[in-house]
Amino acid sequence: MLQIISIVRNFIKNRIIEMYVLISLCILLIVVIKPFSTDYFCKNIYLLPNFPLLIIGLVTVFILLVGKKVRVNVFQGIKQSSCLLKFIFGILFIQGVICYNIQFLTNWDVDALLNNAKWIADGKYDNLNNLYFSNYPNNILLLSIFSLIYKFLNLIGIDSFVKGVRFLVLVQCILSVGTLCLLYRLVLDITKSYFIAFLNGGIYFVFIGLSPWLVITYTDSMGLIFPILILFAYHKCNDKNVLMSTFVICLLTYFGYKIKPQVAFVSIAIIVIETLFLNFNFQMSNYLNKQIKVICTCIFAIVLCNFIYSSYVVPSTHLKLNRDAEFGVAHYLMLGHDYTRGGVYSGRDVQFSREIPNRELRTKENIRVFCERVKFLGFAGLTEFYIKKTLTNFNDGTFAWGHEGNFYSTIFKNKNEHLSPFLRNIFYNNGKYFIYWSSFMQMIWLTILFFNGCIIFAKEFAEKNKTLLVAIVSIIGLIIFETLFEARARYLYTYVPIYILLATIGCKYFIKRLAYLFK
Repeated sequence: MLQIISIVRNFIKNRIIEMYVLISLCILLIVVIKPFSTDYFCKNIYLLPNFPLLIIGLVTVFILLVGKKVRVNVFQGIKQSSCLLKFIFGILFIQGVICYNIQFLTNWDVDALLNNAKWIADGKYDNLNNLYFSNYPNNILLLSIFSLIYKFLNLIGIDSFVKGVRFLVLVQCILSVGTLCLLYRLVLDITKSYFIAFLNGGIYFVFIGLSPWLVITYTDSMGLIFPILILFAYHKCNDKNVLMSTFVICLLTYFGYKIKPQVAFVSIAIIVIETLFLNFNFQMSNYLNKQIKVICTCIFAIVLCNFIYSSYVVPSTHLKLNRDAEFGVAHYLMLGHDYTRGGVYSGRDVQFSREIPNRELRTKENIRVFCERVKFLGFAGLTEFYIKKTLTNFNDGTFAWGHEGNFYSTIFKNKNEHLSPFLRNIFYNNGKYFIYWSSFMQMIWLTILFFNGCIIFAKEFAEKNKTLLVAIVSIIGLIIFETLFEARARYLYTYVPIYILLATIGCKYFIKRLAYLFK
């Protein structure tokens, strides 16, 4: 019996990896072939088509991996913790300089979040947008955090709205660097290679560490650290600390979900993989007792987090919430199938849901409209629609930078004569160097997608590594979610560190396979 279970387990693990590779390659194929012949929402123009950009990215990677002697000598001395600390503070300084020089205010959900946080800090509760937070309660935790930060700044004599935003940007920079450190440590633990770890960190630094999304104080940058932090906590879990690790993972999942719901996919993946690796030898009473303790710890952690959230977080905002006004899963499913809007945000759908005051009736109507849209499209139409959504989600290495609402609603004066205009020309959509930066980001993103498909060459390694399996399953969940629900490349942003992790593993084993073939 145990032998049969082992065979089934290995079969499922292999199919998970193969399914991920197939999905990754299908996405890459769509992104490389379809963009110029297909119109879709949030479409960007680059200097070159995607195929040449991908080739340039691959050639760059191979050049970086060629000089073994050089890379060993260069990275041998950077292993010391003192050097790493210098790198960390150097990165934080560079981020600060960029953010200070390009900062602006944007007018969409970010504006609602910041204004309401400032009003709470200043005691102006009558100004609060109760309807917005009743519709989108997932932003309440961030509202509470932002308002606490504004209150702290008020206490120390900084009552300026803009200076408060700058402080929040600094917090996001620190979270970004923290994410880099976790990613570096995780890759080093998995690969036992300093070079691969530094390569991973280098890709993250260029692609995410210098991303202008740092100046947008919202769930994307605030939630960036959670998926990799949960994965890291899981990776460090062992028999000695299993209950503490379980508690920490549940805590991170709960509050991470309240900031960015997609965070939950990592924890769902942990449940899937842990179920797959269950020891079915029921004679082991100690093992069963341990599993019961783990389940009880999960329940306790969730109950505790929910108590803290409902008793302290929500009351701290002074919002007058209408629970019936909350948009449920059915709303986003309906919105994600609005073919007239390509599955992206639809003001018409939001208004439709708002006009139905009863939650149960709203859910029924949302499902009805969803079914009507699917029926209208048919199989062929739905396939084409999902292809366009795939392009919206995955064919943008800037993650829909500049595509949200009135993006540059308030632009401040240049901070200096040379550096500020230069950086704005790079990162602002109307800047003269923007197309070069966006094309460079697209090249990196396409290369990451390619090497995610190469995880097939690490199949034997990955199927024995639960951390990698969790990473793979979490990305599969994210892809399914973004295909079915509201489309936006920005929603992938928090999972880019995991994408980079899988890409570097895929790259390592792809290069090994090439070396074996051509030796």
